[in-house]
Amino acid sequence: MPNSKRFLLHPVGSAGDVYPFIGLGLALKARGHDVTVLTSGYFRETAERTGLDFVDTLSKEEFCALMENPLLWTKVRGAGTLLRSFTKNLLKRCYDEIVKRYDPFPAFRTSYCRPPPETLW
Repeated sequence: MPNSKRFLLHPVGSAGDVYPFIGLGLALKARGHDVTVLTSGYFRETAERTGLDFVDTLSKEEFCALMENPLLWTKVRGAGTLLRSFTKNLLKRCYDEIVKRYDPFPAFRTSYCRPPPETLW
């Protein structure tokens, strides 16, 4: 498809956050786009069963441990627990995975005249 795009979908959260993104990914893929879902390994099987590319940003075990943390479910400490986990464990991994897949010049993707990396910035 001549106007196809590359989409990196990065939902952070539980099933109520991730499944709508998988649905969005399916719709984008049906329109001929390249779609990768970056989220917890807990959702790997679902994403791959639908035919979407998948990248773990958090292992299934880490996700389950976070979901089983009783502090996550309290009014006062829940958001802080999630943010500490996100900044401590996830942020660097997510950033690294996005950088691996980001192409600032998709028009040059298959061209021999792609500029050298040091001239991109």
